[in-house]
Amino acid sequence: MKDEPEDSNDSYDIIEFNEEERAEASPAATERRLWRNLLLMSVLVTVGVFWRWGSDIAVSVALGCALGILNYRWMHSSLRGIVAASGGERPSRFQLAKFFLRWLVVGGVLFFASRVAQLSVVAVVCGLFVLPLTVVVETFFQVAYLPGRRAAK
Repeated sequence: MKDEPEDSNDSYDIIEFNEEERAEASPAATERRLWRNLLLMSVLVTVGVFWRWGSDIAVSVALGCALGILNYRWMHSSLRGIVAASGGERPSRFQLAKFFLRWLVVGGVLFFASRVAQLSVVAVVCGLFVLPLTVVVETFFQVAYLPGRRAAK
């Protein structure tokens, strides 16, 4: 006789949550939090670097943060356009080019910052890493505080 599979809900209870909590867990709310936290994290990192290493490095980090924010917004709008156009048809060359053009812009600004403005490339790249840091913070927030997760018995 074939063994019957165990019910996957035997060891878990589904946590119920209200509409307000559901709205907080929505993709739109996540996007708003990510955008707000990205701006906040950029300011905090730049101020911290200014306090610790001075204005030259802080300007480089601030440029990296600004590039990271620009890159995020540009990627976001490009992907929205590509996804909106992909309802069975191929995205336009302009939409695809816009998605990849952002890397050329970031590379060009890095080149300009290092050669012309004599800014620290390492500090600019560190500023670019504020976006992944913000995503990690948002991930911890969602895992730790957002409702609707499964709770072990």
